[in-house]
Amino acid sequence: MQRCRPGRPHESPDAGQARAAHEPVIAAAVRAADARTHEQLEGLFAAGVQAGEWPTGTDPALAARLFTAGLYGLMAQWRRAPGSFSWVAAAAALADGAAPGTPGGVPPADD
Repeated sequence: MQRCRPGRPHESPDAGQARAAHEPVIAAAVRAADARTHEQLEGLFAAGVQAGEWPTGTDPALAARLFTAGLYGLMAQWRRAPGSFSWVAAAAALADGAAPGTPGGVPPADD
């Protein structure tokens, strides 16, 4: 039986966490990998804000969390129904901040 590594589209995003529940060394590695990924995404969003590619009021930490949540959700859906959507279209929608079926995405809330 071949083992899958976390972070691949064919594996549930929480598979690493499931194994980590029983293995402290794996738990530490999963937490460290998650932290690095979040930091990298946050940095990319911050750079995008500075470059004018994202609105000035964009919160890079929140944007990174929302992006990751969207990606993990897509991974879970793909696992349940392989081939049910286009990864290229989904990645473009996530990268553009666009909600499916809307021409310009979701505008930020006016809190």
